[in-house]
Amino acid sequence: MNIFGIGLIIIIGLCLWSGFRRGLFRTLLIVGAMILSMIGATYATPVVGHWIQEHTQIDERIETYVIQKLQLNPTQEDGKTAQMQIIDELPFPEGMKLAVINNNNTETYLAFQVENFQAYLAHYLAYVAVNSLSFILIQLAIMILFSILLHISKDMAEIPILHGIDKTGGVLLGAIQALAIIWSVFVLLAAIGNTAVGLWAYSGICDSPVLSFLYDHNLLLNTITNMAKMLF
Repeated sequence: MNIFGIGLIIIIGLCLWSGFRRGLFRTLLIVGAMILSMIGATYATPVVGHWIQEHTQIDERIETYVIQKLQLNPTQEDGKTAQMQIIDELPFPEGMKLAVINNNNTETYLAFQVENFQAYLAHYLAYVAVNSLSFILIQLAIMILFSILLHISKDMAEIPILHGIDKTGGVLLGAIQALAIIWSVFVLLAAIGNTAVGLWAYSGICDSPVLSFLYDHNLLLNTITNMAKMLF
């Protein structure tokens, strides 16, 4: 087990303990707020991401960095075999590689205004990074708005008949909270996935079957990396 597997166990353990300590009602509000913030962020991300690309140069700087880091040639034409070889050599989890393959189509090329695979790859990875950063910022903003509701729920757990249900339910919701946190961390990782830290983290994920499974089945990341949902 590597350091990322240990981190996964720590996150789950802390969320289960936190759920038991807070109880069902307070944890329900926390998890509910996280889920609502994820839903809200999913719908708002394309808008915010588009605004960032239109009014800043963040995406261009990320794209330039990606080209240098992965040693891409945006003017080179590659056949299908060469494209698959480039994808196979990417230092990313299988879920990200699959997303690159699924979005490698004419519609995405037209939307990105690119003409070849390596130009698409650089633009796509920059786009995912910007959208991931947008998602995290929106999610944090919504979570802050919900935080005040925690104070309202405290008195409900004091009712004796609800105390046992409160603690047990809190543990179960803590597990859901742990999954939500892990998924959000993976989204954050996508924003820095092309940096040295991001590539190091991706290596750890690839080495862990559990983390690889959670990454490949991350509904949030699957939405963000799907250009059909983000662009069209």
